[in-house]
This record gives sequence, C-alpha cells and structure tokens, in this order.
Amino acid sequence: MRTERAAGDKAVSTYEALLKVSPDNVEGNFQLAFLLERKGKFESSLQHLERLPLDARNRSRALALLTADYAGLGKKDNAGATVTELLEISDLSEADVIPVLAVLEAHHDEDLELRLLEGLAKLGRASLPALQQLGTLYARQGKLTEARSILEQVAGQERKPVGTLLALARIADQHKAYKGDLGYLARARELDPENAAIHFLFGMICVQDNLGAEAYTSLKKAVD
Repeated sequence: MRTERAAGDKAVSTYEALLKVSPDNVEGNFQLAFLLERKGKFESSLQHLERLPLDARNRSRALALLTADYAGLGKKDNAGATVTELLEISDLSEADVIPVLAVLEAHHDEDLELRLLEGLAKLGRASLPALQQLGTLYARQGKLTEARSILEQVAGQERKPVGTLLALARIADQHKAYKGDLGYLARARELDPENAAIHFLFGMICVQDNLGAEAYTSLKKAVD
C-alpha cells in the first residue's frame, strides 16, 4: 500500500511538472485529474478537468471523472446532469464508470449509483459483479421484484452462485414466498453441502412453512 501511494505521489509530481511547462496539455490535465480524484482531492481534480477542451471533456472517461468529482463535492445536481450525458454516449463501458461508482458508494448516493448501473445493464455492458451490485441496491431500496429478476440472471451465469442464491432466498423471505426460499436454498445446499448456515436457514424456513420433519433434519445437519 505504501509503495502504491508513493508511486501515485510521484505520478502527480510528474504531471504537475509537465503542466508547468505545458499548462494546456490535454492528456496531462486528464491524467492529473484522474490521480487527484483517486486521492479524494475532488476540487483540484475538477479544476484540471475544466482546462480540457470541450470535445475532450465530453468523452466518456472525462464525463465519468467529472461525475465523480461533483459527487465527491456533494454537488448532486451537477453529478446528476453529467450522469445523464454519460448514459447517452454510445461507447460507454463499465471501466469508464468504475471510479464514479466507488465515489457514489462511499458517499451513499444510491440514486445516482442505481441510475448508472441500470444504464450499463440496459446497454448490455454490465459485468456479473455490476449486476450483483444492481440487484443488491434494488433489494436495499425495497424493489424486490427487480432485485429478484437481476439476481436470478446473475445466478444463471455464475459457476457457483451460493452467495447469490442466499440473497435470493432472503428476498423470497421478504415476499413471504417460502417455497421460493426452499428452492433457492436447496440449490445452494447442493452446491455447498457442508455449509451449516444454509442448512440452518433451510430448517428455519421449514419451521415457518410447518414442515416439521424437514425442519428437524436440516437443523440437525446444521448442528452436526
């Protein structure tokens, strides 16, 4: 971590030296803005982005960084406006918005985080972790139908979706859909038969659904 920090500080010094000689250097201003944003110096990062010519500032990487800076500074209206611009760019990639998502998550701005993740999903450019994050946000906001739909999509593509199946079981429990709970947990149990937590949850759902024998067997397995 110390080595990484030192390398980052050296890179900042290098770009600052370059910009003293060539203050309008496009790549220099962008790279320094990026490095400063990673250090949480949002105001300084924003100042370097504002030096970019309009065509460079309207590219996806720069708009994403601009969004992160606005979000870091608590300028929600500005951040929302740049998210709108960002989602209209045809070649937008998940890699472009990763810095933004990190800042939005750190500042608990779930609404903008949700907009970005939904936009990526609609464009078909969201990775499985991004879709998992979207499903988790839906669940946190009480949008259980949407959460279930996204997480089922994730579970269908994961090699060993135990964690996703447990999340789906919790959502089914919130819906009071105990048969759904048991279906997800049964599949998770097949994938990870030694996981005591899965056997315990399966047993507790059986208790709620008045399945006494199944509850006893599963809870005994959890204890064993």
